[in-house]
Amino acid sequence: MCSAPPTQGRSSNSGPSATSGSPASIPIESGGTLYLPGIDDTVEAIAASTGSISWTSSLADRPLIGSLAVAGSFVYVETNAGLTALDRGTGAVAWEVDEGELFAGPAVAGGDVYVTGNAGHLLDVDRRSGSVIWTGPLMPNSVPAVADGRVFSTTVPLHLVAFDAGTGALDWDVRPKNPGIQATDPVVADGLLFVTADADGGMYAFKPASGAVAWRLEQPVGFGSPVAANGLLYMVDGNSLSAIDDATGTIAWQLTLMDAPATRLAVANGVLYYGFAGGIALIDSTTGQFLRTIQLRGRWQSGSMPIVADGMVFAITQLLRPPRTLVSAFGLPSAP
Repeated sequence: MCSAPPTQGRSSNSGPSATSGSPASIPIESGGTLYLPGIDDTVEAIAASTGSISWTSSLADRPLIGSLAVAGSFVYVETNAGLTALDRGTGAVAWEVDEGELFAGPAVAGGDVYVTGNAGHLLDVDRRSGSVIWTGPLMPNSVPAVADGRVFSTTVPLHLVAFDAGTGALDWDVRPKNPGIQATDPVVADGLLFVTADADGGMYAFKPASGAVAWRLEQPVGFGSPVAANGLLYMVDGNSLSAIDDATGTIAWQLTLMDAPATRLAVANGVLYYGFAGGIALIDSTTGQFLRTIQLRGRWQSGSMPIVADGMVFAITQLLRPPRTLVSAFGLPSAP
């Protein structure tokens, strides 16, 4: 075990951008643009290189309730009325799928967008036209993961299920040992499928082709979806940060944090980033050694969310006063 101080060192800010809303879900970066959802039911596109706002799209009649996804010419938005596709260049609504309030998603793979509906089914939607291709059975309750021709999700009560991505037919259905009621969004990495369950906070690795258990880590490592990079899975549990070997389930290292981080983690160039109230901490992703922190200005309401893309580190911070959201950009540090 090693311990990291919450603040140490300082990095200059390369030009923050203030926006009017607070993050409703995790922002996403694609093609040099940050797409930021707000609690005021807007989506903003921000130029990653300058921080300038390219467009703002208001969805007041279809309030945002979850994640974003970006592919091709569209930004896909989960709302309380269904799935909305925004033109990536202008923010204009391109098409809408009225399926009622969605439970989770969207996930994009190839020409398809997969979302979980509150009516208890999984939807496969053509990402260009918005046409529903198929509707799956059961009651999934997670953001789907897509790999090797299958769509993976979890259900309530807890099962892990796999559907044929082309037809929606159920491929396999497994119930983990001592599963509890819920599991996190499944994550596919290095040929395995990973979930954590709420019963014990442990982690499972499954074989995507069959649903067979590859390994199980019974030690609590947090209830959240892991971040996968370079053969390791990174998890937060309160003030504990763990790195787990994704092939064996053994813990490579654990770090005790003096300031509990936000659940958002990011990894790039051998560095693991986690957000805390007032900044972002940098950790050697291989050894768990604390490197330094980046301090952010303002009075914060919550921990920062780091995003790493295009050679930059972006920090999304919710403030106590308007403008409610601050977007800051920093140069990507060199490998430790």
